[in-house]
Amino acid sequence: MTETRIELISPKLRKRFDSATETQLRQVAYAVSRAIVERFGLTQPIITRALECLSRHELPTDDMQAEVQAYADEVDSAYLDLSDKQDTGRASQEQVSVAFSKARAASAVAFALADSALLAACEATYEAASAVDNATEITSIADKILSDDHVA
Repeated sequence: MTETRIELISPKLRKRFDSATETQLRQVAYAVSRAIVERFGLTQPIITRALECLSRHELPTDDMQAEVQAYADEVDSAYLDLSDKQDTGRASQEQVSVAFSKARAASAVAFALADSALLAACEATYEAASAVDNATEITSIADKILSDDHVA
């Protein structure tokens, strides 16, 4: 079993992911990514295109994966810059918190595009859950998809 960071938040959910179908895992990756992007208002065109690709159950191109990763890296760098500015009093905790959440949201989309459905679900869920104060807000989305009564 490959270790993923979702185990830090919910070992139980990781076990459920291990027994899920590829379709369920892809649905989880898409749903948690979409939810966190909507929550924090990421409107970058590459993020929108990536979510559209995921919603159609299409595999992303290498170029799309690279563009989303580049954007996620850019947003993460902006968060780190703000964090440094906070240390010197030039940015507020709220600004840093929002920047962190947006960086995690972009990263969730980047992971959702992973070639491995298991990695996509685990890491997108971890990143999205890291963006909010209550991880259950995100893990409950995954739980619903993995439940027997979920209809795709």
